[in-house]
Amino acid sequence: MSASSGRCGSRRREVTRRVSGVITLLMGVVVSATLGLGTMGDPVVSAANTVAPQTNVVEPSSDLPITAQSATPVWTNAGVTAMTAGSAHTCAIQGTPGVLFCWGSDSNGQLGNGATTGNQSRPVLVSSNGDFANSGVTHVAAGDEYTCAVEDGEVFCWGRRNVGVLGDQANTGFLAVPTKVPDNSPSHPGWNSGITRVFARSQTTCALKGQAGELYCWGVNNAGQLGIGSRNDNDTFFKAQKVLPGDMLNSGVAGVVMSAGVICALEGGKIYCWGGTDYGLSLIGANSGFAPSAPSLGQAPTMGNSSVDSLAG
Repeated sequence: MSASSGRCGSRRREVTRRVSGVITLLMGVVVSATLGLGTMGDPVVSAANTVAPQTNVVEPSSDLPITAQSATPVWTNAGVTAMTAGSAHTCAIQGTPGVLFCWGSDSNGQLGNGATTGNQSRPVLVSSNGDFANSGVTHVAAGDEYTCAVEDGEVFCWGRRNVGVLGDQANTGFLAVPTKVPDNSPSHPGWNSGITRVFARSQTTCALKGQAGELYCWGVNNAGQLGIGSRNDNDTFFKAQKVLPGDMLNSGVAGVVMSAGVICALEGGKIYCWGGTDYGLSLIGANSGFAPSAPSLGQAPTMGNSSVDSLAG
């Protein structure tokens, strides 16, 4: 074999070796890309499979408050804006406008949680029902085994259907969830709107329409406490009655307080009362019998009964 032939063979072997190396390198790249590995084993991320990193992700755990895991409101005893107490139960609004919670006796559904479960020693969430969402409650009042609340300018009641206190034209049984008080009274159709406050005591309920407006009442009227110009031991009104003008115009009522058989209201800086006179509650200078069955100006010789800013009770 000549020297030139040997050199040619060596060059062919070198070319073959280099080509084989290139092929091996290319195959490695293909395999790496398929497995998602870089040239040094690092992940290969393409635009097609890029996933944005997650930050501040908290997994639910039993150590977190229920509010972090569920949309259901829970009682925290913080941000409470109003509360009321009935004969054996208590309610409070949490937030502004807020969510209503109640606790105590639930013998007639007065806690509004859809049950009559006896006594509740911890606050329970009042159920939503129909137009009542329990997310924007602005005022609440508790009476004798019943509760009423204002949401979105409408008054809702629940609990014992005794002597018409729920305003739902019934006198027996109970309502275990909030129910809108009907506003189909023939003499005052559509009254249940623009309601700002509700008041309850014993067996009479009242609602105030407008920030400084008209007062409507329903329930027992045995002492003339509905303020409608009449009284009778058997008087029970299952529909809201507008309090009649007496000395009070009933067009600028700013506050109301109620006791057993007597109601007093604040209008124009003066106090007006009607109903029973037990213990001198009606401010008419008597402590027995009845006050006028329509609002009358309360007597207060030592204070003049003028420029009164508020009523509390």
